[in-house]
Amino acid sequence: KTGVQEKAREARYQLMTDKCRQLGITCLMTAHHADDLLENYLMRKKKKASLLGLSFSDNYFVNDVEIIRPLLKYHKADLLNYLKVNNIKWIEDESNKNDYYERNRVRKEIEAGGTKKKHDLYIEMLQVNEQAKKVNNELVKSIAEVVEIYQQGFAIINLNKFAQLIPDVQIYIIN
Repeated sequence: KTGVQEKAREARYQLMTDKCRQLGITCLMTAHHADDLLENYLMRKKKKASLLGLSFSDNYFVNDVEIIRPLLKYHKADLLNYLKVNNIKWIEDESNKNDYYERNRVRKEIEAGGTKKKHDLYIEMLQVNEQAKKVNNELVKSIAEVVEIYQQGFAIINLNKFAQLIPDVQIYIIN
């Protein structure tokens, strides 16, 4: 009853990446756009996600297949306009109209806020993403310098070096 869309997404990606691997395809492009990112961002923000949890990436891997999202800089309205101008037909998923799903409610909330509020949220999301990239880079470097992991399943943190790290990185290391 819960997580239906998440489970459906995972199943779709499993099917697509299985087929890619079967055909020797190493890269899969999706049509995710800026509005999709905004919806994800707002849903995660409402759930009080961490800084890194609010971030996004243009590409990632599923099942050893690289997923690339080349349309993230474009808003849905821009893409629809392009399709209309070029007389290209598209299919709209009927489930996008169902308020049962959180994403659809969030989408309506964003649209109800108007263009300025949507733009401000978009700028906020981009700023948070840049901050998350910096923290992630610092985190990777810091773990290598501050944490020593042993085969027996434990780790030792160099407290002198740890104390010099920024608080966000300290929190992630402790987690």
